[in-house]
Amino acid sequence: SLADGDRLKFASASSFLDTSLPLEEQLYSPALVPGGASLILYGKTESGVVVRNRFFWMYDMNCGEENDPVQVGDEIGWVTVDET
Repeated sequence: SLADGDRLKFASASSFLDTSLPLEEQLYSPALVPGGASLILYGKTESGVVVRNRFFWMYDMNCGEENDPVQVGDEIGWVTVDET
């Protein structure tokens, strides 16, 4: 259970990549190169109503060129991104 101001941190799916292999060898069987991310959070209002905040973003592997789907300071529903 989280309270106002708490932080949630999770590892990127890209942490499963083998840095000794080219990305092309990790695209299929199994597909380890991520193409996006999604997050679904549930919470309760002060009156007890359950609310849901869900968002996702897609990206490609263009090595950071125009590929910044989420930035520090972005606000998505009640979530504020504080680290990427």
